[in-house]
Amino acid sequence: MKKILQVLLFSFVFSSLLNAQNSPQFKFDEANEILEKGEYNNALSVYREIEETDFVSGALYLNMAIAAVQVDSLGLAKYYFKKASIFDDVEPKATKAWLLQELFHC
Repeated sequence: MKKILQVLLFSFVFSSLLNAQNSPQFKFDEANEILEKGEYNNALSVYREIEETDFVSGALYLNMAIAAVQVDSLGLAKYYFKKASIFDDVEPKATKAWLLQELFHC
């Protein structure tokens, strides 16, 4: 009986860890670390994976825009800044970032 409980507990813990690593928040945190390392294309790929799950937010689109600026994809950056600006929590940052990007890349 003790063995069965140990196996069930192990199975529960293992499946919980797998689910956590596949969660959008875990992937978002992972992409942010990649972005901070300067691996912009890789970060953008992970952000796109999150976007495909429909787990979107202003922070997601803002970070996607920042990554796009860094890889010199200004059209894509504009697209993501505009998407970010519809979220109240990041709208001022998205608008300001887009205006600064326009000012310095003209």
